[in-house]
Amino acid sequence: MTVTTIRERIYEVVATQTCTVTTPDGTLICVVESGSPVSFVAPTSAVELSDETARVTPVF
Repeated sequence: MTVTTIRERIYEVVATQTCTVTTPDGTLICVVESGSPVSFVAPTSAVELSDETARVTPVF
């Protein structure tokens, strides 16, 4: 699933299964384990998630 992001903003991901977060060109950002939230800084204007049911929320 592709999620539009704002470059350099912090986001939190929560997934129901193990999920990888990558840039559109395939660079790995992080791996999210089921039920364990992970925060990351968006390096581009979009990220790809391997879990279609994952939730991505901006952190303020």
